[in-house]
Amino acid sequence: MTAIETLVPYATIPLRILLGIIFIAHGYPKLFKFKDYKEKFKAIGFPPFVLALVGIAEFVGGIGTIFGFLTRFTAIVWIIMMIVATYLKAFKWNKGLVEGYELDLTILAGALTLFILGAGPLSIDALIGWSLG
Repeated sequence: MTAIETLVPYATIPLRILLGIIFIAHGYPKLFKFKDYKEKFKAIGFPPFVLALVGIAEFVGGIGTIFGFLTRFTAIVWIIMMIVATYLKAFKWNKGLVEGYELDLTILAGALTLFILGAGPLSIDALIGWSLG
């Protein structure tokens, strides 16, 4: 086995950290500056409880993903969120690829990768033996 092959099980760590940071940064204002986002969500047709759910999925899910906790579950939630976000930007708001949904597609690919591979051996999921985590 080559040196690179020995690192493959740990390849999800940078992805977990990066996606975790992105989602924490996006979830924080939705939870802690709720009033600022409430009208934005209402304007696109979502009730306030959806804003709270999205904020929790982003902020709490981001923290959990960094540590590899409930990784596959969180990845599924993020996949659904990114499909909805991409759909809205691409088909409802007619945003172009460069000005709208390219980041969403990149995050979708990362979340899909985490769902397929799981958190890896250096994770809470591996420590407690949660294959679906």
